[in-house]
Amino acid sequence: MFNASPILIVSADATHRDKLADEVLKSGLRPVSCDTLASAKTLMGTEQFSAVVAEDSLRNEELRTLMKDADRGSDRVPVIVVSQSENWESYLAAMGTGACDYVAYPPAAGEVERALWSALSQSSRFSRLFLQSAA
Repeated sequence: MFNASPILIVSADATHRDKLADEVLKSGLRPVSCDTLASAKTLMGTEQFSAVVAEDSLRNEELRTLMKDADRGSDRVPVIVVSQSENWESYLAAMGTGACDYVAYPPAAGEVERALWSALSQSSRFSRLFLQSAA
């Protein structure tokens, strides 16, 4: 497990947070969960996350704010949007806010893990944390 690789999960629904946290754990990563944008902002100010998994049940403005907070120039934190909807418009809206990936809820087996590792493989922050933990 990469203890230096926390993944932030943002969902207003406790059942969804728990399910997503289980998926993150299965990926060998460390989940940190919260239920509001305010909590997410506080956590992002105190800990360096390798990725964020956020439900699109956050209002569009909140999701955009979260994306802005995750985008710190070369140290951009990838955001994966999880949605109750599996339609093209929801996908386009999520990707339009800056998401690196989109997963329909409930996720198919392995889908969250696939999205996480895909996002992390492109993350310079994760590469640095991974190399530090391996040393």
